[in-house]
Amino acid sequence: MTDAKNTIRKEAKRVRSMIDLADPSEDPQKAAAHFFEAFDSLLDDKTVIAAYVPQADEFDVYPLLDIAQSRDITLVMPIVEEGSRILKFAKWDRDTEMEKGAFGICQPKLTPDTVFYDPDIVLVPLLAFDLSGNRIGYGGGYYDATLADLRAKKEGVIAVGLCYARQAVLFKLPTEAHDEKLDWVVTPQMAKNYT
Repeated sequence: MTDAKNTIRKEAKRVRSMIDLADPSEDPQKAAAHFFEAFDSLLDDKTVIAAYVPQADEFDVYPLLDIAQSRDITLVMPIVEEGSRILKFAKWDRDTEMEKGAFGICQPKLTPDTVFYDPDIVLVPLLAFDLSGNRIGYGGGYYDATLADLRAKKEGVIAVGLCYARQAVLFKLPTEAHDEKLDWVVTPQMAKNYT
C-alpha cells in the first residue's frame, strides 16, 4: 500500500507542478467564491475555519481567508507538537506573528497566552483526490489523525480539500483504515459535496 501511495504522490507532485498558475481558470478567487456559495448558510461569527500556510505550489488559500477575515470568521492555523500527529490550532490573521515549526512550515508563534481551538471546517492540503472524496496527502498522517480526533470530539466537523481540479484522479485512490475522507472538494471550477 505504501509503495502505491508513494508512486501516486510522486506523479501528483509532477502534475501539480505543471499547472499554470497564471491561467485565469485556476484563479484562487474563484475557489473562494465557490466555497462561500457552498458554505454561506453554515458560517457565522462562531465558526472556526482551520487553514494552512501553502508550501511551494500548493493551492493559495489566502483569497478565501481574506474574505473570511472580513466577515469576522475565526481563522486558525495548525501547530505540530513533537511526538504527536494530532495538530493543534491557534488563532491566525494577517497580522499574526509566525515562526518556523516542524518541517520548516510556518505556524503562529506560541506564547504563554496562546489559545487553541477545535475548528468546525478544516481546509486540508492534498496532492490528489478521487471522485469518492478520498485524498492522498504527504504521507505523515497528521491530517488523518487530526480529523479522526476532531470528529470523535464533536459532530459536524467538515474536511474540505481546497485544490486545483487537475489534482483529481479518475481511479479510486488506495485507502487504509486510518484514512479520513473529505466531505467537500473546492476548486476554481466547482464545489463538490461527497457526503
